[in-house]
Amino acid sequence: MNMRNTLTVTALAWLVATTLSGCGETLDTKEKAEAKVAELVQTDIQPTQRENQYRANIQLTRTNLLAMLPDLAEYPLLLDVTDSNDTEVAEIFTSADKAGKGLDGVYLELAENFNQQRQTLSNGKKAAITIRKLDSGLGAQFIMTGQYIAEAYSPRMPCGEV
Repeated sequence: MNMRNTLTVTALAWLVATTLSGCGETLDTKEKAEAKVAELVQTDIQPTQRENQYRANIQLTRTNLLAMLPDLAEYPLLLDVTDSNDTEVAEIFTSADKAGKGLDGVYLELAENFNQQRQTLSNGKKAAITIRKLDSGLGAQFIMTGQYIAEAYSPRMPCGEV
């Protein structure tokens, strides 16, 4: 696994553990986080094999969606860290309820604390996390079109809602 993938997996595990831990349950291992996600999928999402029973009479193409997307520069990174010769950065798309001010700034605070640790990867680079605050749907659109894909994506999902 290359360094970017290792950092991405680490960032995603951190993201799942911190997000779900905020709902009152401590998830301090990868196994507990995976078990909780599987439980939520089965109990709350309840996937079926008949998800797409109806077909809409519309046709959105990748080009149409790309034309509607704003410039990503309108949503700047909130932490001043970038990839360099000595730093490997994982970017997280997240909603304002986790990357705002005060109580809504949990991801910013956690990312700043992580970055202050200056952890070193096996290739000698420092690991860092940066946050890009944008609406969940817009983040999904950037990812679906392939125009820009962050290393992690944390859409808005209040505790108890799916």
